[in-house]
Amino acid sequence: MHYTQCKKYGNSATHIELIKQDGSISKILVTSSIHWLDIHFDRKLLFNHYVKKISTKAEVALSCIVMLSNIVWDLLYLNLYTLYRICILPIIIYVSVVWWTKKEAHAKALS
Repeated sequence: MHYTQCKKYGNSATHIELIKQDGSISKILVTSSIHWLDIHFDRKLLFNHYVKKISTKAEVALSCIVMLSNIVWDLLYLNLYTLYRICILPIIIYVSVVWWTKKEAHAKALS
Protein backbone atom coordinates (compact mmCIF):
# COMPACT_ATOMS: atom_id res chain seq x y z
CA MET A 1 0.00 0.00 0.00
CA HIS A 2 1.28 3.43 -0.89
CA TYR A 3 0.13 6.32 1.31
CA THR A 4 0.66 9.80 -0.07
CA GLN A 5 -0.78 13.28 -0.30
CA CYS A 6 1.19 14.03 -3.45
CA LYS A 7 -1.01 15.09 -6.37
CA LYS A 8 1.22 13.18 -8.82
CA TYR A 9 0.19 9.87 -7.28
CA GLY A 10 -3.46 10.68 -6.73
CA ASN A 11 -6.35 8.26 -7.04
CA SER A 12 -5.84 7.93 -10.81
CA ALA A 13 -2.31 6.46 -10.55
CA THR A 14 -2.11 2.79 -11.51
CA HIS A 15 1.55 2.22 -10.65
CA ILE A 16 4.65 3.81 -9.21
CA GLU A 17 7.93 3.57 -11.09
CA LEU A 18 11.16 3.01 -9.19
CA ILE A 19 14.55 3.23 -10.87
CA LYS A 20 16.96 0.56 -9.65
CA GLN A 21 20.72 1.04 -9.36
CA ASP A 22 21.33 -0.87 -12.59
CA GLY A 23 19.06 1.57 -14.47
CA SER A 24 16.11 -0.76 -14.90
CA ILE A 25 12.64 0.42 -13.97
CA SER A 26 10.50 -1.49 -11.50
CA LYS A 27 6.74 -0.88 -11.34
CA ILE A 28 4.70 -1.19 -8.16
CA LEU A 29 0.97 -1.54 -8.69
CA VAL A 30 -1.19 0.86 -6.68
CA THR A 31 -4.32 -0.51 -5.00
CA SER A 32 -7.22 1.45 -3.60
CA SER A 33 -7.31 -0.41 -0.27
CA ILE A 34 -5.66 -3.20 1.65
CA HIS A 35 -7.29 -5.72 3.99
CA TRP A 36 -5.25 -6.60 7.08
CA LEU A 37 -6.51 -8.16 10.34
CA ASP A 38 -10.11 -7.59 9.19
CA ILE A 39 -9.55 -3.83 8.77
CA HIS A 40 -9.70 -2.12 5.39
CA PHE A 41 -7.04 0.58 5.01
CA ASP A 42 -7.51 3.00 2.12
CA ARG A 43 -4.79 5.19 0.64
CA LYS A 44 -5.80 8.30 2.58
CA LEU A 45 -6.55 6.45 5.85
CA LEU A 46 -10.14 7.70 5.94
CA PHE A 47 -11.62 4.30 6.94
CA ASN A 48 -14.92 5.11 5.20
CA HIS A 49 -15.10 1.68 3.54
CA TYR A 50 -14.35 -0.07 6.83
CA VAL A 51 -17.00 1.87 8.77
CA LYS A 52 -19.55 1.08 6.06
CA LYS A 53 -18.63 -2.60 6.28
CA ILE A 54 -18.93 -2.83 10.06
CA SER A 55 -22.15 -0.83 10.15
CA THR A 56 -23.67 -3.30 7.68
CA LYS A 57 -22.40 -6.20 9.79
CA ALA A 58 -23.90 -4.64 12.94
CA GLU A 59 -27.23 -4.06 11.16
CA VAL A 60 -27.40 -7.74 10.24
CA ALA A 61 -26.74 -8.72 13.85
CA LEU A 62 -29.37 -6.23 15.02
CA SER A 63 -31.96 -7.65 12.63
CA CYS A 64 -31.31 -11.11 14.10
CA ILE A 65 -31.88 -9.72 17.60
CA VAL A 66 -35.08 -8.03 16.42
CA MET A 67 -36.31 -11.37 15.11
CA LEU A 68 -35.70 -12.89 18.55
CA SER A 69 -37.65 -10.10 20.25
CA ASN A 70 -40.92 -10.72 18.45
CA ILE A 71 -44.19 -11.54 20.19
CA VAL A 72 -43.61 -15.30 20.20
CA TRP A 73 -40.23 -15.25 21.94
CA ASP A 74 -40.94 -12.17 24.08
CA LEU A 75 -37.43 -11.55 25.41
CA LEU A 76 -36.99 -9.23 28.37
CA TYR A 77 -35.22 -5.90 27.88
CA LEU A 78 -32.35 -7.13 30.03
CA ASN A 79 -31.88 -10.09 27.67
CA LEU A 80 -32.03 -7.79 24.63
CA TYR A 81 -29.42 -5.51 26.18
CA THR A 82 -27.20 -8.51 26.92
CA LEU A 83 -27.50 -9.65 23.30
CA TYR A 84 -26.61 -6.12 22.17
CA ARG A 85 -23.49 -6.08 24.34
CA ILE A 86 -22.42 -9.56 23.25
CA CYS A 87 -23.27 -9.44 19.54
CA ILE A 88 -23.18 -5.84 18.32
CA LEU A 89 -20.71 -3.90 20.49
CA PRO A 90 -17.74 -6.16 19.66
CA ILE A 91 -18.40 -5.59 15.95
CA ILE A 92 -18.46 -1.83 16.39
CA ILE A 93 -15.53 -1.38 18.77
CA TYR A 94 -13.15 -3.95 17.22
CA VAL A 95 -9.77 -2.17 17.05
CA SER A 96 -11.52 1.20 17.26
CA VAL A 97 -8.29 2.77 18.53
CA VAL A 98 -6.93 2.28 15.01
CA TRP A 99 -9.77 3.63 12.87
CA TRP A 100 -11.72 6.03 15.12
CA THR A 101 -11.04 9.60 13.97
CA LYS A 102 -14.01 11.35 15.65
CA LYS A 103 -15.70 11.90 12.30
CA GLU A 104 -19.35 12.77 12.62
CA ALA A 105 -20.16 10.74 9.50
CA HIS A 106 -18.66 7.62 11.12
CA ALA A 107 -20.63 8.20 14.31
CA LYS A 108 -23.85 8.57 12.33
CA ALA A 109 -23.20 5.40 10.36
CA LEU A 110 -22.59 3.42 13.53
CA SER A 111 -25.47 4.84 15.52
